[in-house]
Amino acid sequence: MAIKVTLSAASAEERFLLSAYYLDQHTLHEMSRVLRVHEATVSRKLKRATERLRKQLLRTLRARGLSRRAAEEALGTDPRDVDINLRKLLQNRRATRSLIRNDKGEPEFPTRDTSRR
Repeated sequence: MAIKVTLSAASAEERFLLSAYYLDQHTLHEMSRVLRVHEATVSRKLKRATERLRKQLLRTLRARGLSRRAAEEALGTDPRDVDINLRKLLQNRRATRSLIRNDKGEPEFPTRDTSRR
């Protein structure tokens, strides 16, 4: 499976960024506090990771025999239509989990105050 190969080659930081932003729906601000960098830095890193993984996925699909058009079309597929556990693929290494947990095993992200909504 091309997505599994591509995501397994991603760094722990890339998997953390993708998982925290797209799956856990954390804000750039929350992520910047955890990583102790500016929000713009998180945004740039997230954009670069997304672009790099997309290019790598295209190369992998083409190497497996798909035409460029077919590979581009496959990337346009809605993830909800594919039977794949992205969370498991993104968080398959302990290094990713260590980025989002403190020494006590608690999440590093600030809790969201939903009472103000």
